[in-house]
Amino acid sequence: MSAPLSHPKLAPVVLPVAVLLIAMLSLQGGASLAKSLFPTVGAPGITALRLGLGTLILCAIFKPWRLRFSAKQRKPL
Repeated sequence: MSAPLSHPKLAPVVLPVAVLLIAMLSLQGGASLAKSLFPTVGAPGITALRLGLGTLILCAIFKPWRLRFSAKQRKPL
């Protein structure tokens, strides 16, 4: 008997569902954290915190310092 994740029809479904669950948990967790911090830092502070944490997470995942852009690609940036 094979493992459930090695089933050919199940494997393409597992990754998208897992990513969606992680995204939902992240969104709801961030919203609940923001709600508890509103009285302390206010709306601008919450916005700055969420943007800053999102930036750190994206930098950790995509490592933009490793990307090399040509002059043509840098112009729109």
